[in-house]
Amino acid sequence: MKTTLPPGGLASRAVVGYGPAAGVTKTLSITTSMRLAPTWTGLGALLRTRTIAHALPRSLALGLATVALVLTSAVTAQAASGTPIGNVDKVVATDGGIRITGWAWDPDTTAAVTVSIAAGGKTTQVKANTQRADVARVYSAAGTARGFSTVVPATAGTHDVCVTAGNVGAGSKKAFACRTVSVGSRPATAKTTVAAPSTSTRPNGSNTGVPAGVSLKRHDGDLVITKAGTVISGLDIRGFVDVRAPKVTIKNSIIRGRTPDGSIALVAVRSNAYSLTIEDSELAPVKASPYIDGLHGMNITARRLDISNVIDSVHIYGNNVLVEDSWLHDNAHFTKDPRWGGKPSHDDSVQIQRGSNVTLRGNSISGAYNAALMVTQDSGAVANLTVAGNWLDGGACVANIKKMKSAPTKVLLTDNVFGRNARYPNCGVKVPATYPLTMQRNVFDNGKSVPRTA
Repeated sequence: MKTTLPPGGLASRAVVGYGPAAGVTKTLSITTSMRLAPTWTGLGALLRTRTIAHALPRSLALGLATVALVLTSAVTAQAASGTPIGNVDKVVATDGGIRITGWAWDPDTTAAVTVSIAAGGKTTQVKANTQRADVARVYSAAGTARGFSTVVPATAGTHDVCVTAGNVGAGSKKAFACRTVSVGSRPATAKTTVAAPSTSTRPNGSNTGVPAGVSLKRHDGDLVITKAGTVISGLDIRGFVDVRAPKVTIKNSIIRGRTPDGSIALVAVRSNAYSLTIEDSELAPVKASPYIDGLHGMNITARRLDISNVIDSVHIYGNNVLVEDSWLHDNAHFTKDPRWGGKPSHDDSVQIQRGSNVTLRGNSISGAYNAALMVTQDSGAVANLTVAGNWLDGGACVANIKKMKSAPTKVLLTDNVFGRNARYPNCGVKVPATYPLTMQRNVFDNGKSVPRTA
């Protein structure tokens, strides 16, 4: 069967709204039952089963022949009763073990699916009941609370991780393909009390972004907000948002962008005369692009955001910015980035080009190639910067303060926990030796203090 399918899937959030020729093409042989379980190149195994209703020619011999059909519209995912469906999105080594993230739904019950995870010589059971609004947009009957994300303990070494979704009613349990992951060894250390970030719960997919149960209305096109005090809530925005007014609020929404015309952010505040509070929202483009960042500007208060699949998650070039209790993760990265002359992307989780009164507090920040925190001063001075109580990881060095003619002033890094996945081992904070910098109670995840690196 030759089909032209829309791009994306649950992982890329590209589900609806594309023309029929925007996807990938694969030739498949099928029987006349028309029940397919393909894996499409570029999509992963995210939509395991699609049912296509099509009137076959009477001359076709039932049960024997194969057909070649060209679909001329988007295929709608439908789930009949029976075996659970779902996907294991990610299996990665992390602090203390292995993190497994995915979703599962059994159409025979409204209850959360019990997911069994065999790893590290033990079996762990979790409920698939965390927020996954993207699942509901494909399987409307499923609702949004179908995700799972957990860390299972594992010793150093190579482990097979096998995930199974339990079944209720018709059908049988669903075993997903096993994955293999290597967990690094940890040096022996004396018992140490690790400084606790400001929030007791690390931001993740279950406590950031659009809350469970929120109904979203699709909006096609860019939003240019010019009225002071505007409140945007409950929108699924297939365009970019340009804030051109003071005291604007965006909440309980997803901003996906569109194909960019040039370098742009999903949400931007470009003038000192404008301001934005954005809460409980997700910034994730339909398709990663070297030209798309997440949140840009100044005069921004951002809380409980889920930002992913962009080059720079947060890009600051002005005063009065607060980012707290947010999940900045899985940056887009291109080995041949046209913005860098065909060299690799310089993606940062947070980049500060200029600004005063900037605070990053209680966030989980990882997944960038260049740095979790990059202070450049490329367009002006940086002052009164506080980075407190965050979980920080990734980059060449986790935090990097660029050498310029003058140092940033009143910079405080306190009570942060640093991961050890930087490309340069144990490079937590890279800063010129002569620059003043206050560092208090910053530790690696093994309890050791984070040093300055010149």
